[in-house]
Amino acid sequence: MTTTMLTTTKYFATTQTEAEALVEEQKQQHGSYIKSHTIAKKTKKDYEYFIVTIAVEYYKDKDLVVTD
Repeated sequence: MTTTMLTTTKYFATTQTEAEALVEEQKQQHGSYIKSHTIAKKTKKDYEYFIVTIAVEYYKDKDLVVTD
């Protein structure tokens, strides 16, 4: 059996408000499965943007191993 345990996705946002709204949207969609999230502020040639990284953990290895 193979299954996805952890997915890390990065998003681009132009404002901090947009980045925070994206995190809230993902929290509503995935709930307690969200392991972590970060909002990183970047600057390139006087232009500010934000990178949102969200890690969603579907299963823990202890939950998948079946012992008798």
